[in-house]
Amino acid sequence: MSICISDFIEALQLTNQAKAKFPTSLSDVYARGRRLIVESILNGVTAMRAHVEVDNIVGLECLGVALNLKEEFENRCQVQIAVFAQDPLFESDLAESPGINFTLLSDAARTPGVSAVGSAPYVERTLAQSKQNISSVLQLAQRFGLLVDFHLDYSLDPSTPPLIYHLLDLVHAQEVVPKMITIGHGTRYSLFSATEWVGLQEKVGTLPISFVALPQSDLYMMGRSRDPSRLAPRGTLPVPFIASLGLNIALSVNNIGNAFTPQGAPDPLALCPLGVAIYQDATAEACRTLLVRHLISKHPPRSLLTR
Repeated sequence: MSICISDFIEALQLTNQAKAKFPTSLSDVYARGRRLIVESILNGVTAMRAHVEVDNIVGLECLGVALNLKEEFENRCQVQIAVFAQDPLFESDLAESPGINFTLLSDAARTPGVSAVGSAPYVERTLAQSKQNISSVLQLAQRFGLLVDFHLDYSLDPSTPPLIYHLLDLVHAQEVVPKMITIGHGTRYSLFSATEWVGLQEKVGTLPISFVALPQSDLYMMGRSRDPSRLAPRGTLPVPFIASLGLNIALSVNNIGNAFTPQGAPDPLALCPLGVAIYQDATAEACRTLLVRHLISKHPPRSLLTR
């Protein structure tokens, strides 16, 4: 598979083009989802979080496929379904309330068999909408008793204010805290100083917050340079350091074989040698940390069924 992506926007466009065909090719979606689960099982995976996109392009069609796959493999692999809004919840930069994508996400969240609900707040057109995206998803999770999964702060722009602080403020203010909030990507935090990490650690406190590093996607998409003669800076969550702070952190695969991640395989353990290179640490302690991140995570490794 050969895909050359110039930037994140192009990857989104290609993904939307592919998704437009899903409602009329559900047998193909099922076959590819089944292949992913089978290959994951062959690599020793016994549980996965399957992100199923819900929006005005695919509707709830892919959710039905995911539920059928969950049932087919229930005795061999725990498929935990997370209904997910990758596209904006707001239909324009002037919109004051979420539109059709939020309505569809709400319908998906109340569906039996769904375990988590999530979104990518950074795709919204304004900062205010990104913040409302977060609060809207938290409200859905509280309403239906679901886990939460955000793709958050996916950039390497030091001028971009990290939204995780807004998320934590909202959670601290809630009377009922979700059972678990997972934050995937978080590449913006790779720019944090040690002092900023300690401050974040203190703000997280005892909240059920779990971070997930997704280096296969992060390294491919982040820090792109228009100059092919220069290797631009890249970033992903610093797993060994985060683990040393006592925060819950996992390494995982995602977006297998799509425009965001055309390389890699559904083998989570393959990330361990990759992590040795990324974090430039081959000590026994570092290798042990990378290995157990797959074993003690409070949520399963994630794989995408609809991409």
